[in-house]
Amino acid sequence: MLTKTYREKDIATALNKVKRDLGAEAIVVSMREVPSGPAWKVWKETDYEVIASLDTPTNEDNKKSASMGDVSNPTPKKSSFTQVNKNKKVGFSSKAKVDIINRYPFKPESREKTLMGRMRIRLLNQGINEFLVNRLIMTTCQSLSATSQEKESVVIDHLKRQLEVYIHTGDKTILDTSKLVVCLVGTRGSGKTSACAKLAYDASLRQGKKVSWICADTLKAGAINEARTYTEPLDIPYKTVYQPEELVQAIEEDKDSDLILVDTPGSNPVNESSMMELGSFLTSIPKRITYLAVSATTKELDLDQTVAAFSPFNLQGYVVTKMDETFAYGNIFNMAWKSQVPLVYFTNGINVIDDLVPATNKKFIGSLFGERIHI
Repeated sequence: MLTKTYREKDIATALNKVKRDLGAEAIVVSMREVPSGPAWKVWKETDYEVIASLDTPTNEDNKKSASMGDVSNPTPKKSSFTQVNKNKKVGFSSKAKVDIINRYPFKPESREKTLMGRMRIRLLNQGINEFLVNRLIMTTCQSLSATSQEKESVVIDHLKRQLEVYIHTGDKTILDTSKLVVCLVGTRGSGKTSACAKLAYDASLRQGKKVSWICADTLKAGAINEARTYTEPLDIPYKTVYQPEELVQAIEEDKDSDLILVDTPGSNPVNESSMMELGSFLTSIPKRITYLAVSATTKELDLDQTVAAFSPFNLQGYVVTKMDETFAYGNIFNMAWKSQVPLVYFTNGINVIDDLVPATNKKFIGSLFGERIHI
């Protein structure tokens, strides 16, 4: 077993280093505040000490494995979650789950009677993965004093800082890069076209960029008219394409634009021909940024299926739509955690103006505690 100790000024930095060095399957053994600063000073600053461990094969384990037969191509160890992008694993091993359960600080009958127990129920009601919630509560109990565990603001702040470590947000690509092609992909009804309109408005009027819009979503009834209602008031050049060859030509014609937005056909993640059609458009423009539009109201199982189907297209971020239509965002958190693809934008309603919010860890994690996301 590999064990490491980290001492940092804040808990988030320490947890980030645990994740970087030991991976997502590391077990946090303890977290506590420790004094720091020169010993000769009357007062002392406070650091956070985090001790984490990771199971590693021992020589004895290797001998046992060898005695059981050929180990040149061992069967991968199963995890509770498998990252759909790049085949990396994110989640907890079976041993980690047992360890968390055995060391959980509350008896089942008393969990809801304490502030920490109520926080656990609150996170579970949001839909956050249960084993992750238990790990967060256990770590918080170990790192806060008994007095601090009775202060709601302290407990919530501690939970927020831990949750922020597990996901990625933000993308400065559109802000910092010119001559960029951004493709919006998603299922039918995900809010993809309206998200495209909000990106167009933000880039054109807020950032002062020259924007072009190419609509390849010609199968949905009214899609072309809908796109035109967005582009005409903004005076944005608009083109409709039906074939990948036409898309390449349209991009070439708009090469002077700072940002070219491509509204792709709405795709069915369980229909192979639908995904192949989308692939034919995307592969025609290899130098692109691909954002997946997902609705905040979509069930987690469907989100998993959607992310798995669209991941081969090298997703650079999620645009989460319909954030104003739900109060529970655990499904979105779990999606971002398992895939490790960043959340880049949130949309809050049907208005094109002022309804696009750049994603940050602080804003999103705050939504898990009832803080509505605003621009």
